[in-house]
Amino acid sequence: NIEVADMIHAVLIRSPRNSWLVAGIKLPDVGEEYKFFSANDLPGSKTVKVNNTEIPVFCGKRIQYLGEPVGILTGPDEYVLNKLKNKVHVILHDSDEEQMPETPSITKTVSNFQISQEEFEQIFNKELTISSTWKSKIRIPSFSEPEGALCQIKNSTARISTPTRWFSNLRNAVASTLNFTPDSIAITKTKIQPYSKNGLWRNSIICAQTALAALKTGRPVKLCFSQDEHRKFINSAFPLEISYRTAINSSGKILAMDIKIEADIGAFEPFANEILDRLMIASCGIYNFENFRIQAVAKTSRNPPSVQSIDFIVAQASFALESQM
Repeated sequence: NIEVADMIHAVLIRSPRNSWLVAGIKLPDVGEEYKFFSANDLPGSKTVKVNNTEIPVFCGKRIQYLGEPVGILTGPDEYVLNKLKNKVHVILHDSDEEQMPETPSITKTVSNFQISQEEFEQIFNKELTISSTWKSKIRIPSFSEPEGALCQIKNSTARISTPTRWFSNLRNAVASTLNFTPDSIAITKTKIQPYSKNGLWRNSIICAQTALAALKTGRPVKLCFSQDEHRKFINSAFPLEISYRTAINSSGKILAMDIKIEADIGAFEPFANEILDRLMIASCGIYNFENFRIQAVAKTSRNPPSVQSIDFIVAQASFALESQM
């Protein structure tokens, strides 16, 4: 609800596909008051570094996921902007999928055997084996305010109001994209509602996008997601598949447990290693299996980057484990 003098509004223009190459942007007849900016207008870095992961502020040439921002449109009337964004045509060029770079994945394996690995593989054929797979793609209903930021730039100082939880990352992100010093970025933390997931690294990207618009227009700019945008790109689901193979003897004692975890982390996830670690721990829970193996993989995809609470991810793994038990 923040309003400042001479403020204008902004909306993100997103890619209509999850791949292909961006050949250009065709804007409707919007008049001089409405302006469009993209990665080409960034005076500094085109990417933001988060936990050793380079994340584009705006899509470059190649689209990485459905709905990836290709630019930001600004203007004085928020209602008109939301009408105009549906009329912006993102011109795409079909790319050779065979030439697409391979999407990297992270794989981890942890095991503990009281028997040989060969015996571990054979035990599932000799003893009673129970196998099950749990798939989840749950989206927790969000009743929080949608993501957003307000940026004002004056005398080479950027003042940003936003519901951030990571001040240092936000400050460094905006400074690197604008070619400012981190000391020239002033941040006001706005109210964060309970159970909101909108305040970590994705917030830094959004602030960098808003700051570019403020720098180029010379006016305060407010960017506020729609509820639909917030649901798709902030409160998105976390696709997860966990498979268990349990060998037990005639008295019901667990002799061996073989666990496989596959997580879809979207186009990129700066904390993929941490997510896998927590999933692997939660997949065993409180149980002390004599022989076990956990194989976990975090796969990138052309889905939007996931922004999930670690606690919620762990709950999904715990549910799968207890269902198997």
